[in-house]
Amino acid sequence: MSLLMKRLRVLSRTPLQVYKTHLRWVGDKVHPGYARLRKIQARFQVDDGCPIHLKKGIADRILFGITAFAALSGIFLNFSLYYSLIFPAEKGSDDDDDF
Repeated sequence: MSLLMKRLRVLSRTPLQVYKTHLRWVGDKVHPGYARLRKIQARFQVDDGCPIHLKKGIADRILFGITAFAALSGIFLNFSLYYSLIFPAEKGSDDDDDF
């Protein structure tokens, strides 16, 4: 059997999968990261009428304002481009008729 066939046969074998169970920590202490995450989740669950994308505070409001401004600016620039392409400025439309 050729060397190439031997190597292809090795590649065609499925590797063995090793499964192991993880030990579960049993105790009263909760990791501080999880406690902090619970506080953040509780803040987001409050039904105060504020949209979810603005619940984090002033930073979210600033980012939302910048995003809205950029989107509206892009729309305005698109329409100004369309207008200039539909109605191009005439070249040499000076009122001076000096021939």
